[in-house]
Amino acid sequence: KKEEKPKAKYEVMDQFQRFDQNGDGVIDRPELARVLKHLDAKVWTDDSIGQIMLVADTNKDGRIQFDEFLQWIFGPGDKDGRAGVASRVDQLITLANLAAEHEDIDDLLEHLLGWRQYVDMGCLRVLPPEVCTKTCEALAWLCISSRTLLEGAPLPKAYNAARQIRAILQVVEQLLAESSRQHVQRVGAVASRTALKGFCMERVDGLRIATGLSEADLSSSTTQWESLRKGERVVEVRGSGLATGTSSGRRPSPEDDNLAASIVLLTNQGRTLEFGSKLGSSQGAAFSFKAKIGEEIEQLKFANKTCTGVNASPVVVNWTPEQVKAVRNSFQTVVESFWPLLLNLGFKMGSKYGNYALLEGRRLGLNLAPPAGEVAVASGAAESPSHWDLAVMGVLGADGVPKKMVAEVKLGQMEVRRLQQLLGATFRPDGAKNEGPTEAVAPTGLELVRASRLQNSQSWSGYAARTA
Repeated sequence: KKEEKPKAKYEVMDQFQRFDQNGDGVIDRPELARVLKHLDAKVWTDDSIGQIMLVADTNKDGRIQFDEFLQWIFGPGDKDGRAGVASRVDQLITLANLAAEHEDIDDLLEHLLGWRQYVDMGCLRVLPPEVCTKTCEALAWLCISSRTLLEGAPLPKAYNAARQIRAILQVVEQLLAESSRQHVQRVGAVASRTALKGFCMERVDGLRIATGLSEADLSSSTTQWESLRKGERVVEVRGSGLATGTSSGRRPSPEDDNLAASIVLLTNQGRTLEFGSKLGSSQGAAFSFKAKIGEEIEQLKFANKTCTGVNASPVVVNWTPEQVKAVRNSFQTVVESFWPLLLNLGFKMGSKYGNYALLEGRRLGLNLAPPAGEVAVASGAAESPSHWDLAVMGVLGADGVPKKMVAEVKLGQMEVRRLQQLLGATFRPDGAKNEGPTEAVAPTGLELVRASRLQNSQSWSGYAARTA
């Protein structure tokens, strides 16, 4: 229990940084508006954003400091975990159920909007996974209790209420997807008095991404390992390249080439992990790389005795297998209860809305069919791009969906050559004069040997339905 508060605080810090886009340690109104309006401009009006600022900005300086954000999430004097956003969401759930009981569509829509806004602000991400489970259970019951109300209410209001439920479920679905991603659990290095010789980042599934180290090296006592704490992520790397002439007295070979003089890893929990030389004489040019907000570093790239870049991926949630199973089961229950209602309301709004709901439901594994009298968008040949090889997709089923939803098509030499030309025209070689964006860099001499195209009929049909 004592470890929960620090861990929760770091998770809230991650969420805070998603809004603090310029990294100055505060969230101002334009930053808050940019993030939230990007999620849904219809839901996040100027008035609703102003209401968040009014509640969270307790010192009324026009900005939200981290301590204010933390208090807004958990509430002042939080002793039992029920204060702050968690208790307010509980209140909204209760009010939404009362609105459904009293068959008041306006009140139901108002409380669903408020509930969805708290979810957009990150409450499901920073609170325990049991809150996700409870959210799904509450939505499943609400779908049952409000079905008659939504099917008889004015269509725009009913569909808008369903949109808010779908938006909440999308966040749960995203968290479940993140829970299956493997994050870095420890880092290891081999260093001498003057240089960093090898480096490795190990994921929780045991996969090791190493540079300059063999499996034997990684298993030996010479490798210095540092384990990351629960919820801890590497978000920045700094250090120095190796000064010229300090690697050794002989010409290095690929087997013993040093990577850099030193590196320092910074984590989201404020910890620093140092590897390599501390001698000033071996320090060359400094380097520094930082993950984007909401991402963690999972690989360091080295060349010419220095760190040349990093690979980063979105930060994942830290749920146990048992917690993931509980959330997934409750998510599946509400999806099965909600989607027939969404499908019915969608087709009443128009075929574009109905077909998109149908395709999304099939993606979630539901066996759905359009309401009587409605025709679904087929995912077959008529909808496919003209350059697709339909022969590899298999025959179509009775519902117009190919038996094989995804297929890999190997590209011919002519297409590979055209891709090579595109690569040459779009990216500049590594080390060439910088005449474009720093991201547009390809290794010198990179040559495409083979390439494939993935044909995903369901993704394509989803795109077609959204843009119809």
